[in-house]
Amino acid sequence: MSSLDFKKLSLYHYDIIKPFLAENKNRFNDWSVGGIFLWLDYGDVYYAIYENNLILKTRYYDNHPTFALKNESLNDSVLEVIKNYAKKENIKLIFTSLDLEGATFIQNKFNNVSISSNRDYADYLYNIEDLKTFSGKKYQSQRNNINYFINTYKPIVKEFKIEDLDLILEFLDRYYQDFQNQDEYFQIEKKYVYDSFINFDKYPFKAIYVLVDFKVVGVCSGEIVKDTAYQHIEKGFKEFEGIYPFLTKIFANSINDDCVRYINREDDNGDLGLRYSKEKYRPIALLEKYMVEVKND
Repeated sequence: MSSLDFKKLSLYHYDIIKPFLAENKNRFNDWSVGGIFLWLDYGDVYYAIYENNLILKTRYYDNHPTFALKNESLNDSVLEVIKNYAKKENIKLIFTSLDLEGATFIQNKFNNVSISSNRDYADYLYNIEDLKTFSGKKYQSQRNNINYFINTYKPIVKEFKIEDLDLILEFLDRYYQDFQNQDEYFQIEKKYVYDSFINFDKYPFKAIYVLVDFKVVGVCSGEIVKDTAYQHIEKGFKEFEGIYPFLTKIFANSINDDCVRYINREDDNGDLGLRYSKEKYRPIALLEKYMVEVKND
């Protein structure tokens, strides 16, 4: 059995990784292009390909190396080669970004494991039609805010093209200048937002921006994989009341593919304000992710 050869992942390797991301059966943001490539600096991500299976090695959790692979890559051969690699490198054998099926599979293959999940990292999944229309009594507040925004500010909506880059960069400069709490996570998230537009032509993203009085006041972007859209970025000036539900609605309506039934709006990372906002949009599911640690197997 050959050993694993992990390489530091960068945008340079996108064409190598792309075929492995063409399907995303559990609809986790972790297995979208944006979920992987925009967070490279945060996760210290390495990749290996073994028997045509993609294996990621990251440091997202407590700075310990962890391994991530899709359910379809879970088999005895792959688990054995990862186990041997972890033993050789003298690191813990920890698997992440698993759904319950994947976590249970690994549990049944080893003698002593612990399984855990963290609510902070569960992705919010929505019915796309709900966010396109905000119809019904449960969305009355969102409709009121959107109508106020439209009637008050007379916004113009445009699809982002690379020739609009200077407009968006100027907006982002204005957006970020007022933030006081700029910890490491904030700085990495800020970098990935800029990167997603600067390297827009390299990613499979679509983006929409909003003008008021010829100034950009909001922007949103994401990608589509099969029946699910992944909204990675949503930024706007809060002084324009109603900007955020408006951005949510225009992103949903920018997706014209009838095959797309869902929108993944990522996790809340434990931010209670963000959690409240995401819950107000009435997700149809919270996509819980599991971690499995193999102990002294």
